[in-house]
Amino acid sequence: MQDSITTTNQHYINSFIAVLEKRKKIALWVLITITVLTPLMFFLITYKETMSYGVEKLGIDRYQERITSATYHSLFLLVIIGSLMGLMYYIIHLFFDRYIPILKTLNNRDIEKLKSYNDIYSPFYQYTLPIIFNNNNVYIMTGTMTVLIQEHTLLSFELSRKRGRRSSFYQLKIQTKADKQYKLHLSDNATAASMIKEDLQALL
Repeated sequence: MQDSITTTNQHYINSFIAVLEKRKKIALWVLITITVLTPLMFFLITYKETMSYGVEKLGIDRYQERITSATYHSLFLLVIIGSLMGLMYYIIHLFFDRYIPILKTLNNRDIEKLKSYNDIYSPFYQYTLPIIFNNNNVYIMTGTMTVLIQEHTLLSFELSRKRGRRSSFYQLKIQTKADKQYKLHLSDNATAASMIKEDLQALL
């Protein structure tokens, strides 16, 4: 039977989830702002340009035509950008929400390990860890997908540092007994790489 979670660890998990929810809300407001401001700026620029010409120079028909055209184009942009931003938010929603069910199943030992990993990453990577260890199983977070590798299915792994065009990174390859291979790019964090290597080695 799994030991009950300590109050401190439960508070940590609650705080962890709260950060994920906060980041998701920030992303939502950024997308809403882009959706609203882009067509609004287009309309205002066109309107200001039309006003600079004046009704006398353009004529009433041409003047109204430009205003109407700007309105329709702005609404068209609103629909198109809104659809794209909606799709992006759906992806962001999946990205953050996939962590929550996993976090709620961690035991005390897993939570302590989670803390250790989260603390060594820079603020940008914190709370969106690429790997989570849960009851001797491994969750790999790739894009918006989550891959569960159970302890008894892990065959081998290879962790190496690579150099890209602009920066370096660590590449993790995991081979399972079902002849499936998973590849994951990790940030250039030597401490995190060393911890991952040690924890994976313990599962073999």
